[in-house]
This record gives sequence, C-alpha cells and structure tokens, in this order.
Amino acid sequence: VARGEDSALLRAHGWSVLGSDPFSVASPQALLSHLPVPAEPESPYYASMMPVVQVRIGRLTDIAEMQQAYETRFSTTSGTRIRSAEMWTWLASKRSYDRIYIVTVNDQTQGYVVVRGGSILELVDLTEDGSGGARLLQRVAADAIDQGRHSIRIHAPISDRVHTWADQAGGQVHASPTNDVWMAKCLSNRTLLRRLAHELYRRRPKDMQTICLEIDDEQLLIGKGVRSMKVTRGNTATDRVEVSAASALQMFLGYRSVAELCATGHLIPSSDTALKTVEQLFPISELWRARWDDAAVAHA
Repeated sequence: VARGEDSALLRAHGWSVLGSDPFSVASPQALLSHLPVPAEPESPYYASMMPVVQVRIGRLTDIAEMQQAYETRFSTTSGTRIRSAEMWTWLASKRSYDRIYIVTVNDQTQGYVVVRGGSILELVDLTEDGSGGARLLQRVAADAIDQGRHSIRIHAPISDRVHTWADQAGGQVHASPTNDVWMAKCLSNRTLLRRLAHELYRRRPKDMQTICLEIDDEQLLIGKGVRSMKVTRGNTATDRVEVSAASALQMFLGYRSVAELCATGHLIPSSDTALKTVEQLFPISELWRARWDDAAVAHA
C-alpha cells in the first residue's frame, strides 16, 4: 500500500487506485452553532429518564473500551488497520496526539476523539442519533476557540455525519482529495484470495457453483469447500468473469463495485449467474485509513 501524489507513475508499474481519505474544514464557532442540541425535557421527571451523556479526558484505562469501539465502527470498512492490544498501547504511549476525549452514555463508553493541534485524527461515535459525536465536537470546537484557532480539520469516513455538520456550518468537505491518493499493488491474486477465503465463504451464494476468474493471463477457480472457499488455478468452470489485474484488485478490496466495472467494460461476465456471484462475493465497502496510525510524535 502506498499514499502519494504521483499516481500516474505508480499506475505505470501496476498499482491500483483505492481512493482518498476524505476530510472537512470548518470554523469552530460556526460548527458549534450548527451541531444538534438535545431537546430540553419538559419536567424533572422526564429529565431523570433521559440518558446521561458526558465527555471527559481519556485515560490509559480506557484503551480496552476504545479498541472495542474502533472495531465496532470500522468492521465493515476497507483498508482499515487491524490493531492489536499491543498496538493500542503503543499508540497511546507514543504521544502523537494532544488530547483524547471519551464520550459516555450512562457511564458506558460510546465513542472517543483523538485531537492533534487543530485536526481530529480519529473520531468514533457509536450512538445511533449522533449525540456522542456532537458532544465530542462541541468539546473540540470549544478548545479550538480558546486556543485562538480559526478552523478545525476533521478526518472521518465520507459517510460520517460530521461532514454533514461541517457542510451546514459553511465549511468545506473534501470528499476525494486529488493530492492524497491511496494505491495498492497485488503481488499474487491467488494468495490474496486464499487469505480472503473464509470471508468469501461467509458471503457466498447458497447455491454457488465454481466460478473462473480470468485476470489478464491468469485463470483462477473459486469453489465452495467444507468450511472455506477453495482457490486454485484452472479454467474448467462454466461461469467465467474476465477482468484486468488493476480492476480485480479494486474489486477484491471493495473499492469499485462489480456493476461499475461491468458498465465501463472493465469486467466481462459470461452469464447472469457469473455476474451475480461476483457481486455477492465482492461487495463494495467504504475505504478508510485512520490518520492516527501514521501521525508522527508531537514535539514539545
């Protein structure tokens, strides 16, 4: 995996584009005025029934809860790093951030935000109505005003509601920055598909038959095994799909949909069955690479 500006050079050497990390830039004052505010209860009785949402400084003892929230939020995204317990401890101790805030609902951790300067490196909100994320942004925006900052930069998946709030506040949403492109190169399609075998087995159509993927000059058979998918070389399957190596990697990693590749002529199925099979095996998923992992140590 690589990230850089000269995508044409990497394309010439067999790399595939996987998209960009979206971000928003907004004024902290404007953001504060456009964040959703919870409705005031009509009486003390109803107030006692409402959940208690609080924001506090993160501690090392919060690492386990943060890890669980991270895995819950980004389990369906593509490109997100899998962080072990040791990596979480390393991230917390390397001090590549200024502050971490935790949001709790009735004393249960429901999200966190990692802040460095005027940038939000990572924001996780598990509340269904977005109240946790709103409270975290309120705290970060208030800090930014106290520090005399004129803008906040928010890194988050494009589907996250924080981009909507930034847009409503008159900010700029950069959905596909052209100067910050993620790219990847597959050294072995067969090895990659074998690594994905258990996940492909979970996604498979119940009546799936063996399908042949013709990737440039390579022919791979994907068939159903007992508890996993079998990936072998060969061309004996009736249902076939022709796809280029660059497009195949984008399809494997969920960056481009099968329907889009088919419409643009980058994927050619031999039958409707072949098309429906690859659509179910390789659904499109949201690309997200957290900035916290790559942030350098902050100097005092």
